[in-house]
Amino acid sequence: MVQNKKNDLNKSSFGYKNYGKTYQKIAPYLNVGYVWAISVGLLTYVGWYFDKKWNTEPWLTILGAFWGIIGGFYHFLKTVMKEDKKQNKLN
Repeated sequence: MVQNKKNDLNKSSFGYKNYGKTYQKIAPYLNVGYVWAISVGLLTYVGWYFDKKWNTEPWLTILGAFWGIIGGFYHFLKTVMKEDKKQNKLN
């Protein structure tokens, strides 16, 4: 009885056999959120640091956050376009 359940898991669309293919499909997108958060956080911090150093608050902080958002969005679009190109080559 246990053996039948194990075989059913392997045959189903939610079974263990499909995990590898699923991870291969989503792997490029897994780090997009981290890259976006790090780029926004890091560039906002750099802007904040120079705001304090040069007494220009809040302009460099805002500029740093803006460039972080742009950089994160650029990385996101680059990832999506690369995967779309791969998918079109396969079809």
